[in-house]
Formats: sequence, C-alpha cells, structure tokens
Amino acid sequence: MIEVYEYSKGKIIETDFENLSNNKTWIRIIDPDEDKLNLIKEKTGIPIEELEETIEEDERPKVETGRYIEIIYRAPIVEKGDIKTTPFYIYILANKIVTIERDKVTAVAKLATCLKNQKEKEIFKEDLPYIAYHLLDKINDDFVSKIDIISRQIDVYEDSSNKILSNKDMEKLYDQSVALTIFNQGLIANVEVLNVLRKSKNKKFDNENRELFNELYYDALQLLDNEKIQRENVSNLFNLQSILASSRLNISMKKLTYLAIIFSVPTIISGIYGMNVKLPFGNHPYGFHIIILIMIIMIFVTTKLLNKIK
Repeated sequence: MIEVYEYSKGKIIETDFENLSNNKTWIRIIDPDEDKLNLIKEKTGIPIEELEETIEEDERPKVETGRYIEIIYRAPIVEKGDIKTTPFYIYILANKIVTIERDKVTAVAKLATCLKNQKEKEIFKEDLPYIAYHLLDKINDDFVSKIDIISRQIDVYEDSSNKILSNKDMEKLYDQSVALTIFNQGLIANVEVLNVLRKSKNKKFDNENRELFNELYYDALQLLDNEKIQRENVSNLFNLQSILASSRLNISMKKLTYLAIIFSVPTIISGIYGMNVKLPFGNHPYGFHIIILIMIIMIFVTTKLLNKIK
C-alpha cells in the first residue's frame, strides 16, 4: 500500500502517487514489494538496490547521507500477541520524505490518520528533517507506551511475589522478559542513530534540527534506562520465584525427613518382631499391647528430640 500526503495551501491533501507535485510531500509505503519499490525509484531516483534492502535484509539502525538522507530506526510492533521491533526506513529528499514500513508501525499509522483528519498538519510547515524528527518522536512515544504496559503487568506480579506464580504467569513473565531484551537491542541502536543525527553537518540540518534531535537523543537514553529497570525487575521476580520454590521444597523435604525418622524406630521394632525367633514378650498375654506402647513412647521421644534440634 502507498499513501501520499501533500501539503498545499495550509492543508493536507491525500493524493495519487502517479501525480506527485513539487509541494512538500510524505510518501508512505507499507509492506513493500518489487513493484512498489520500482515506482518509488522512478519518482524519487533512490537506487533500486538501496530500496530492495528494505525487503531483503533486517538492517541495523543507521544513518547514511549523500544526495539524500537515509535513516533506519527500530519501531515496536505487536505481532500475534508478541511484542517485537521492526525496521522503519526514512528517506529525506529535496522536497519529499519517503518512509517504508515492512510491518505496519502503529505510531506512524496514527500520525497518518491525524493528517487525514487535518490534525497535526503544522509539522508540514517546518522543513523535512523536522517531519523526520516528529516521526521518530512518535515511535519513541510508542516505545514508552509498550514499556508502560509491561511495567503495569510486572507490578501485578510483584504484588503477589510472596506466593509462587502459576506456570501460565511464568510464561507471560518470560515473554515480557524477551520483549524487553528485544527492546534493549533496538533502543541501543536507535540511540546511536540519534547521536549521529544530533551531530550531523548535512546541509539539510540547521542548528534547530540538531537541537531537536539532541533532545530526542536524551529522551531515548531515558527510555533505555527505563527499559533496563523493568528488565531488572523481571529478573528479580524470576530469582524470587526460584528462591520461593526452593524454600518450599526444602520445607517439604524437611517434613518428610522428620516423618521418616519418627517412624523408622517403630519400623525397626516391627521388623525385628517379624523374625521367627524367640523375642521378649513373645509369649506374654499382653505382649502385643506392650510392644505397641513401646513404639508410641519411642515416637513421642523421637518427636521431642527432633523439636529440640530444629
């Protein structure tokens, strides 16, 4: 799918890709294929080899400058209930900004919806690097939202951390740990991208653009710190659950050991009296009762001794 948003006379116009003008334009490509990329190449002059990388490789975030500026950024997505990241491509040309999403990025889709409704159109009053900044800022906000969701779920588990979680809860906790690890990898790379952009000497960037990306850089660092805190919380929960399970197992084993010791003496006595030899009280009319009484006394004495040893 290709969406085209053109800024003309103070309004956002959703136009046809075949009829591009010289106005400031955002070209949004979702789920790219060879046909779409060939159209982009014809209209923008971006080399097809460069565009094909958007569907052939899972590239690490980076910035490349030349005749145009290429920015690759990681964005969070939810796929079949799993939280992941996907590469988001931005190409800044003379009067056009091209974005490519292999998977639909929620933050970018929301911005597109706002533009259709003539909201947030003020961003097109600025230069193209500002639009790129705005897109990356929206993606960072989406990271914040996703991490906050995970944080609230972790808080629920922490409130019940004094009891052993079910297998289903542990699986969910593990999935959140995986999601945070994936976020960590993406955010580290994103921070590197923003660091390059805030120091960029490209003629398309003025001091105001660099200052904006500088703010975005520190926001991303704070976001990375927040992610690390949540990942540590998950790790602590796993460790606590392991300690609780181990502690309960030790208590159970201790109780079983006590029972085994307590009943070992009566077992030995009953085993001895099971032998076919002459034994004390063997012919006594109350022999059975005497032996049972001895067993009870031994159980009582053993229990007292074990209670003192605790």
